[in-house]
Amino acid sequence: MTTAEHLESTSPAPHVEAVANFLVADPPPVRRPDLPAWEERVRTELGSAALPALVELLEIGAPGEQYAAMAAARVLGAEVWATDREPNLAWKVTLPGAKPRMIQPRRQAMPG
Repeated sequence: MTTAEHLESTSPAPHVEAVANFLVADPPPVRRPDLPAWEERVRTELGSAALPALVELLEIGAPGEQYAAMAAARVLGAEVWATDREPNLAWKVTLPGAKPRMIQPRRQAMPG
């Protein structure tokens, strides 16, 4: 059993809508001094069981939701990297104990 499978089997996974609501109510901070407290809230209020929902947000979320999901997933131990820029953005995601995979967002920001 991989670490990701173990995480999914030990904690009930929050629904993607609940995770999105958390990120709207408590987005990643802009100021660096606020980051440790936000990271702690992500660990305690979302936890590693939220990783599948965060990955889903990378695919279906609006661009702002994607960036918030990326930040939260990194806090929870995932490696998440953009492979290009919008409007051709894709996410390379590696969950703890899993192989890397590519996520192609359904929604991209319009070039400005």
